[in-house]
Amino acid sequence: MTNQLPQRLARATRIAGALLTVACAGACAIATPTLVRDPSGARIIIYGALPLALALFGLYAVRRPNAAALSGLVTLGAIIVGLYGIELGTLVFFPHRYARPYRVLAQPGVRDADTRAPLVVATEMQEHGVDAVPRLYRPYFRQVAGASGIRPLSGVSGVLTVMCAEDGRYRTYKSDRFGFSNPDSVWNSAADVVILGDSFMLGECVDPSMTVAAQLRTRGVHATSLGVSGNGPLSELATLIEFGSLARPKTVVWVYYEGNDLADLANELSDSVLVSYLASGTPRSVAMRQPQVDSLLRAAIAADQREYRAYLSAPFARARFTLLLKSTRSKLMLPELKRIGDPSTGCVVDSTFERVLVAGRDAARRLGAEFRFAYLPTDARDADKCSREASVTRPQVLALVKRLGIQVTDLEELRTAEFWRFRGSHMNERGYGRVADALR
Repeated sequence: MTNQLPQRLARATRIAGALLTVACAGACAIATPTLVRDPSGARIIIYGALPLALALFGLYAVRRPNAAALSGLVTLGAIIVGLYGIELGTLVFFPHRYARPYRVLAQPGVRDADTRAPLVVATEMQEHGVDAVPRLYRPYFRQVAGASGIRPLSGVSGVLTVMCAEDGRYRTYKSDRFGFSNPDSVWNSAADVVILGDSFMLGECVDPSMTVAAQLRTRGVHATSLGVSGNGPLSELATLIEFGSLARPKTVVWVYYEGNDLADLANELSDSVLVSYLASGTPRSVAMRQPQVDSLLRAAIAADQREYRAYLSAPFARARFTLLLKSTRSKLMLPELKRIGDPSTGCVVDSTFERVLVAGRDAARRLGAEFRFAYLPTDARDADKCSREASVTRPQVLALVKRLGIQVTDLEELRTAEFWRFRGSHMNERGYGRVADALR
């Protein structure tokens, strides 16, 4: 038969098939803790079904060492060598965040910049007796919601929270009773203004006294920030519905960030809990369940910390990260490589965005509050996911807000470099101050 192999090639095929079978069995064993922790469909396919299929193919090659088996093994070998070549390359140029924590954006020219991940900083603070957590954002919230049914909208309450270090030095804040970046006393009386937004309205990378809300308070405005890192329009709507009645604002300011809000909205539409706020506008009593939220978020942080400590202490754990191609999988940002202008990137002004704005306006009206919209630009047209679309989306967004009868504060002057630490960063103290002046 033409499909048969010479004896030497047949022996090599059997050996390669046996090695593939053993390797796949080992991969299944290594991945078992991951599957037990999160037995989702995708993980079952990647860590269970795929290795099993490859192991069966390896057994086939051992039993029937023919040309087809040899061709398949050579192809698989080339793919595996290529993947682990990429993995080794990412370990060199983009080291794993625990081996050499991810490079926080640092201002050019800053010496001795702190490049540790927020999780690492918080963990080391805990080891020195300080109760601290990293600032949290949407992936943590969705992870907790999937496991418990409770969808957090803010961080852990009443705790020192580690933010970022764009100027080389980490900033922290003490969270309020609901996990936001405010003095806890802001909840003791009605707010003049509530600010909705993402990391900019949280006040990323500046001292707590220099955030937009803090600078408004120094100007005599009783301001409460409901900003959370990574928030998009649906998260902001949900936050207003859950916490607006507790803040009792006279004015609600919805701060739209040009760089990624539309893309964030596209991602949020896969979150059924967030979508439910748009569909019904009904609160889910998240604020009243803050002790449960805190417990769930701390458990999620603790799981990450155990992974971090295991990585530091066990060579096997380090090998497991590499064998599972973690570095490669975390660095392949394939959605970011889509063609600019493709609607699938999410950077479009559509009817869903309009519905979210209308729902926000109506929620503010039910509180007896004025609803205002602030447009925050990026510092550069290519600085973030949707920045390069801004020449198209900016006039569309402003026209939509005007048509809905919502008062607009256009912060276009902040596009200049003097209000940012560096290209692609968050704003500096002066930038946050200018926003505060505009929102007074």
